Amino acid sequence: MNGVEHWRRRWLRAHHAWQQRIEAADLQYMADALGGAFKPLAPLAAQFLWLVEPGLALLGGGDAVRALADLLLDPAQGPDHYPES
Repeated sequence: MNGVEHWRRRWLRAHHAWQQRIEAADLQYMADALGGAFKPLAPLAAQFLWLVEPGLALLGGGDAVRALADLLLDPAQGPDHYPES
């Protein structure tokens, strides 16, 4: 498994953990509203992450940033396809 795939899985696991915490706190409706409001900004955020990725790669965070940018742009890779491992 390459570094980007490793980070993609870590981001998805983090999303799953946060989703469980939100549901436990009964804040699902608020999270859905915020998610719907900010979803159109996902491509812009991904472009920004790709812009800063080369600089963060010098600090060792390039794969993490690239994986997050990919997840923001491609919903097919997102939380609905959460890996069990």
